[in-house]
Amino acid sequence: MYLLESKSLLPTRREVVARVFRQRAVFLVCFLLVVAGFLLSGQFRPKYQSEMKILVRKERVDPVVTTGQNSNPELMALSVTEEEINSQVELLKGEDLLKAVVVDAGLAPSRATPVQVARAVRKLQKNIDISPVPKTDLISARYEGTSPEQAQRVLAILGARFLANQRDMPGRDFQVSFFEQQVAQHKSALEAAEDRLAAFTRKTGVVSADLERDLTVRQMKDAGQQRLDTEAAIADAQARAKVISGELLRQPERIATDSSASDNPQLLQQIKGTLLTLQLRRQELLNKYDEHYRLVQDVDREIATAQGMIDAQSQAPVRLNASGVNPTRLALQADLNKVRAELSGLRAKQAQLATSTSGLQLSAEDLAEKDITQDALLRDVKTEQSQYQLYVDKLEQARMTTALDRNGILNVAIVQQPAAPALRQNPLPAVLAATLFVGGVLSLGAAFLFDLFDPTVRTTAELADGLHMPVLGRFGRQIYLEGGSS
Repeated sequence: MYLLESKSLLPTRREVVARVFRQRAVFLVCFLLVVAGFLLSGQFRPKYQSEMKILVRKERVDPVVTTGQNSNPELMALSVTEEEINSQVELLKGEDLLKAVVVDAGLAPSRATPVQVARAVRKLQKNIDISPVPKTDLISARYEGTSPEQAQRVLAILGARFLANQRDMPGRDFQVSFFEQQVAQHKSALEAAEDRLAAFTRKTGVVSADLERDLTVRQMKDAGQQRLDTEAAIADAQARAKVISGELLRQPERIATDSSASDNPQLLQQIKGTLLTLQLRRQELLNKYDEHYRLVQDVDREIATAQGMIDAQSQAPVRLNASGVNPTRLALQADLNKVRAELSGLRAKQAQLATSTSGLQLSAEDLAEKDITQDALLRDVKTEQSQYQLYVDKLEQARMTTALDRNGILNVAIVQQPAAPALRQNPLPAVLAATLFVGGVLSLGAAFLFDLFDPTVRTTAELADGLHMPVLGRFGRQIYLEGGSS
């Protein structure tokens, strides 16, 4: 029977009361400690909670500061994302903002040390709750103060400071000054590039090197084609001149135009006069000399010759043939002269085209080199123009953004201003009930556990359990306590 009782694990109510009664000092000390903890934690101090709600919206979309031309914001997504709401929550929880709120709201003493300010900021972080409202674009800020005015004042200062920080976002003024500096710098660079281009144009006299180069190349092609045509014309003229020259060699210079036969009276008269003279001379010689004399014989021979000539003239009359210039030869000669003149002109043209082609080629090469230089200068001008226009646009965007900030056009707005609460957040009856409940539970548990681990033997069951032997009898103080007899 005692062994079974000693093995029982669940204590009865009487045993519980007895254990607590035996450890009443522990119970009282633990209860007092719980009450002191409630007092020290400020649970009995009055707490007033004020609430402020901030709306995160897409009232404006700032352009992104990039080095590209297209920095316009995309207006496709007008809904507020969760990341944007969480970003605003983290800004509200920022230590710098809370430190400014502590100083402005008087949560730290005047002329407080940095340590006192840090402690006030930590206390403010414990008493303030900033979190997004689920499934909305709202942020809820709750603060528990010792008075309604304090709760309202802290949240009002927090909202005002938050909006001021949004208006004075770091970097906005720097953007304006930076873009102004860049605009001035690229304006000077643009003017220098334009001056270099103008000086190149004045020095070379080339307005558009690529256009002039293309025109020169086109002229060179035309000249080359004309040169080929001229060479073909020269070959054709040479062939025609060769044919005409051959035909001209076959043509006589003059041709017979008229033919007639008649005696030559003048010749006959002259011969007859000569014959008469010779006969008279023969007669004179015969008067002096013999007929066999040499002079007589010479005269006889001359007389015979003259007589033969008279006889021959009588038998062969004089034929009169009229001739003229060959018109065919003249025509061929005229054609040959014309072809030769044409050939001379074609050769002169060929030489001129060769010189012109060479000059055009040199001009094209020179224009190609100038085109490279001019293209580099034009690229510099276009680059500086684009950069200058880019920074001008970005400067206007930065100024517009700054103007929007100064006029209070922000992506956040306080839609619910903090109000002074009329009721306490922690009613005194509820705090007392919680103190009694927590103190009672913890004190009972502490007393029971302290008695459970106490090595003192007070009952026969504890003795039998500790000795692992049955109890045969009881006497003394134990009998008195249990109310029995031995």
